[in-house]
Amino acid sequence: RFAKWEQEMLASEPDDAYCGPRLTFPLTPDQVDSLGLHFANDPAVPLHDIYQCRILVEARALMASLPRVQRIHSQSKQHRKLIVVGDVHGQFSDLITIFTENGFPNTTGAQYLFNGDFVDRGPMGVEVIILLLAYKLLYPDSVHLNRGNHEAVSV
Repeated sequence: RFAKWEQEMLASEPDDAYCGPRLTFPLTPDQVDSLGLHFANDPAVPLHDIYQCRILVEARALMASLPRVQRIHSQSKQHRKLIVVGDVHGQFSDLITIFTENGFPNTTGAQYLFNGDFVDRGPMGVEVIILLLAYKLLYPDSVHLNRGNHEAVSV
């Protein structure tokens, strides 16, 4: 059912009237940082469905390739510390505060472990999960996402 929609989305580009961020894949650090700034500064202009679909499809493929249980080392040669984040609940400003205080995801700074409940309740759940997935795609060894009960199919 979704395969046809996905194929159409992945094969198209936003039209000239779209005034939000334009992305190329694979994502770059500048693009993901700009995406976060766009969500913070211009939330009335959503990320185009084409880009959302591409991020979702690529994240699904990445996550399907990972083991269901992963060992995360709190301190490694690559990362200084592990930041464990509880329920974000769609609060984009809280997510940005966490990144501002601890460093935005990258290859050498803090690792992040998000313990689910990314999208419910808050007004910017889509923006929260899209940014988290974009960072996961960009830094798969620095951003870890556990599913919460609000990410279950039944919810």
